[in-house]
Amino acid sequence: MGERTCSAPDCEKPSGSHKLCAMHRNRWRRHGSYELPVQPPQPPLGICPIPGCETRLVRGRQLCGMHRARYRRNGHYDKVRRRNPKRVRICIVEGCSMHAGGRMCSTHYLRLKNTGTTDLPPPRPPSAWDQGNGYLMTVDHACPIANRAGRVYVHRRALFDAIGLGPHECHWCHCHVNWFAGLHVDHVDTDRRNNAATNLVPSCQPCNARRTNRWTKRHAA
Repeated sequence: MGERTCSAPDCEKPSGSHKLCAMHRNRWRRHGSYELPVQPPQPPLGICPIPGCETRLVRGRQLCGMHRARYRRNGHYDKVRRRNPKRVRICIVEGCSMHAGGRMCSTHYLRLKNTGTTDLPPPRPPSAWDQGNGYLMTVDHACPIANRAGRVYVHRRALFDAIGLGPHECHWCHCHVNWFAGLHVDHVDTDRRNNAATNLVPSCQPCNARRTNRWTKRHAA
């Protein structure tokens, strides 16, 4: 037995118990016809009659949405200004323009609470770290012999502060060396952690490379 189709004209959808598909059954119940009723054309919306307003009317109303809301809220069409606008507080710290909940912004309030002053704390001295070869590295952007990132070995900075820019002579062979071409900082006692200025001497690369504890004792004798 084949599937029954809707009895409405030109409809091939399967029908239910009323010999109609769900769409045509709903149309018949609502409108008494299988076809949708023709909707009358809607008149174009006009312009709000309030002077200076060019907004279209709300459909079925005589005002635009803004003026209708003003009239319902205030009883007239004019804009109402707040008599007591909310006061915006600014941080009392000189040079700060941030909003403040009390007298200060959150940044200066927490700084005062933690340090006792609203001023920035002095910069901490850069800490040194081991490069893995026994030498200590630090950051000092003001040091002339530091690299572009401001990094410099602690023993090189200590000797530079002691003897200056130079030029200098190698402590062992007395050849000329300078900080940017061939000057190596040599630890006299071969202890890489002893960065006292009295333990550091300028050296050329060959002398610095061949020095050992035995060579140091023989050379000192």
